[in-house]
Amino acid sequence: MNRRALIAGSFDPITIGHYDIIERASALFDELYVVVFDNGVKRYMFKAEERADMIQRSCSDLKNVTVDISHSLLADYVNEHNIDVIVKGVRNSTDYDYEHQLYLINYSLCGVETVLLPAKGGLGHISSTMVRDLIAHGKDVSGFMPGKLR
Repeated sequence: MNRRALIAGSFDPITIGHYDIIERASALFDELYVVVFDNGVKRYMFKAEERADMIQRSCSDLKNVTVDISHSLLADYVNEHNIDVIVKGVRNSTDYDYEHQLYLINYSLCGVETVLLPAKGGLGHISSTMVRDLIAHGKDVSGFMPGKLR
């Protein structure tokens, strides 16, 4: 059976924490969609196309990863692309509580399970918000972004 999974996010920008979850999920599933969900209300540092390009460059060695951009609801994307599982990374109990709420909503809309992968040790403190702040202040972010972007 060919199992399709999806990792959704804004990835503004992709971090080594995101990459770790993508790499681990790509080993668990036959096909992995990494989708930049672009919310027109949010303000981003990078355009959706730039974020997708960063993911594509970071994941070029992961042959079962497809990168896409969506402006729809996650549940609609899941249904349109026959996704079997949603994968989310969680850094702490706050992330877990938030992702559990999203799981309940998404399951009611599309009937697809969500798998939560905990952050590996040493990555739980890294967030796109922190990386954007460092970029805005001209700091070196090479230790927080995937190697192919350094």
